[in-house]
Amino acid sequence: MSLTPHRPRRFRLRLGRVLLLALLPVGLWLWLRPSSHEQAEPVPSTSIASIVHALPANVRLAGTPAGPAAAVALAGPAAQPRRVLLDAAVGGASARLETASVRWSGNRLTSLRLTGPFLRATSAAQTDLGTAAGYIFYATQVAGQYQTVTLAVPAGRTWVFAFRRPQAAVRLSWSPGATPSLAVYRRGSHGPWRRATIRLNRGTPGSSSPALAEVRAPVNHNSLFIRLVEGVRRHLGSPLVAGIENAWYSLADLVHRSLYALGHHPVHVHASSPAPTATRTRNTGLPGNLAVPAAWPQATGEGVWQPVGPSVHGVPAMERTFLHPDPARPYATVDLVWINPRALHLHLVAGTRQPRAASGIHGPGEIPVSSALRRRVVAAFNAGFKTASGSFGEQVNGELYTRPVPGLATLAIYRSGRVALGTWGRQVGAAPSLVSFRQNLPLIVDHGKLSPLLDQPSAWGAVVGNSTFVWRSGIGITPQGDLIYAAGVPLSAATLARSLLQAGCGRAMQLDINSYWVTFNFYRWTGTTLHGHKLLPSMVRSSDRYLRPDTRDFFYLTLPSAGGRSAG
Repeated sequence: MSLTPHRPRRFRLRLGRVLLLALLPVGLWLWLRPSSHEQAEPVPSTSIASIVHALPANVRLAGTPAGPAAAVALAGPAAQPRRVLLDAAVGGASARLETASVRWSGNRLTSLRLTGPFLRATSAAQTDLGTAAGYIFYATQVAGQYQTVTLAVPAGRTWVFAFRRPQAAVRLSWSPGATPSLAVYRRGSHGPWRRATIRLNRGTPGSSSPALAEVRAPVNHNSLFIRLVEGVRRHLGSPLVAGIENAWYSLADLVHRSLYALGHHPVHVHASSPAPTATRTRNTGLPGNLAVPAAWPQATGEGVWQPVGPSVHGVPAMERTFLHPDPARPYATVDLVWINPRALHLHLVAGTRQPRAASGIHGPGEIPVSSALRRRVVAAFNAGFKTASGSFGEQVNGELYTRPVPGLATLAIYRSGRVALGTWGRQVGAAPSLVSFRQNLPLIVDHGKLSPLLDQPSAWGAVVGNSTFVWRSGIGITPQGDLIYAAGVPLSAATLARSLLQAGCGRAMQLDINSYWVTFNFYRWTGTTLHGHKLLPSMVRSSDRYLRPDTRDFFYLTLPSAGGRSAG
């Protein structure tokens, strides 16, 4: 059921090689250029008094103004630092580490300008700032629950230690000596204070307490090309890279439309489909075949659902079909997968690098390796944008990575296995039974209608706007509670939304975009191994994605038990 325009594809590959060669020297220069190492020093109380006096009215220091925990010099002498790290609270929010640029004239401070959170994340608070022996240390909390303790060498390495369970209160105390150590006092919601210790053995922090384990630095499994793009974006800024990418996609769309107009028709590849039947209605628990407008070009089997993967009690767990959603681009296609919520359970997994939790925790990035569980896995698909592309909330198996944002589209999973999709604060919200949730932009379909925000370019990504035609994916929910995943190319936000609306979704949200990130794999257990195959052969990533660590978060589907037979 894929749709692959061969000539445009060859053209796209040549352009990709040119872009890779152009970015390679830039990426190497950014990687090899020397970095400025900064020394962490306590700021003297006299300098702290000047800093406190110069703070904006909406900023207060969380520590004692006269104590070394209130400020740390990161650049320049401690008496007159040029860059400062503050344990501050901004605008009445919880305390977090803020960096500030400081200017002096003689012994007088002339200006102080806040330059942003130390970790560039506002979804968490870092408190109990201290420094000793060139190290900075602090505790990090998300939504009032302490998750980690961090030791860092400025412009150098960082060590993160996670609590086995979130703590309600944490205090840090440095102990000098032949083997310096950081005492970590913690307390749960009830009960006494307990102590864990992080010791510096030859300059390397380590914990011997089972309650505090080191979080290993995640490995970047992305391709060289993606790492180069991310490096350029990080050093040169997203707006510049966003402009380049939008121009790139616009050029590719123009080329594809021109080639199609010249008669280079793409090849439609899809399985044979049964004819629609009158008995195939919602009363059978299966989706009804989709109506395709007569004025649009229609391919054989378009809009006709076909079973794929296992069935449970004789009812398919998943079905698939395809649509051509854009009359102006007859070669554009979107594939749809209907997911039976009565037969399958949905799970969310955090990637090794995304979501980026300010507390430093990260996920495994792969489907759990337990063979008992992998025997039941039938499919997996991509989640949404990375944390740096917007303020999105996410919780995985009860562990909060970033706080939910009211008004955003949210896919939620509850302890009973129930799945909900809606706007946070309306159809979805905090609840004791809420296990996992993932947010990504506003809804694209709401109350069975297209969102009016589809006409606003800024609402659909920091890089690619609403009207750029690229690989896109999304997920919707029908009034009956069925889930429908959609992916295709070239799609705009509006054509993606129309496809999910045409499939019967009352609410829908966009997930990730661009060819490197859009993935849907089916899986089948054979013998002792889980094997995958792609929803579309033209999807870039391998069919075993998510069976080994991946940088991005994703969803996967399992049968409720080891039962279930193939639908053929």
